[in-house]
Amino acid sequence: TLQRDLQMAGYGIANPDALGCTLSTTYAALPSLTLAPVVITDGGDDGSPDSLAVLASDKTGPSIPVRVTENHTQSATTFVVASTFNIAAGDHLAAVPATWDASNGCALFAATATSSSTVSGTTVYNVAHASIAAISPSAGYPAKSYLVNLGGFGYRTYSVGADHALQVAIFSASTGTTTALDA
Repeated sequence: TLQRDLQMAGYGIANPDALGCTLSTTYAALPSLTLAPVVITDGGDDGSPDSLAVLASDKTGPSIPVRVTENHTQSATTFVVASTFNIAAGDHLAAVPATWDASNGCALFAATATSSSTVSGTTVYNVAHASIAAISPSAGYPAKSYLVNLGGFGYRTYSVGADHALQVAIFSASTGTTTALDA
């Protein structure tokens, strides 16, 4: 399982400029995470085990970034984009500013609908979480920002338990909860 997850790590995060952005969410079990294929967290000096978090899109088809074509304010509920290629209602999207930093970060939301598009046309996305304004940067997302399609959002954290067995914590985007299992 760990080998398969590591082989798929980063799928969907096709733009290297997005790597390292703090991804704010509305999930209580996962308030934020780093937009990166793999993150290793030091367990500290108290003997706690290190952990290895793996992030990947679980889309069965292509998962490519979609360019935002018009400024998106912090309180807006729709994104105008160049294309909706392989994006469906229910997909989790990471909104990534054209230029991000500690105060201008990324946000994770679920698409509730998409409209049809043309190659040169625009498409509107509705966000599922009414509180997206609370997790979006105050500057919003200017044109040339983009959306990364994470699909059902595959996020797993591996560590060694007190019994020295490999454990995995699997986050479920559909329930917003994390389940710990022996791997």
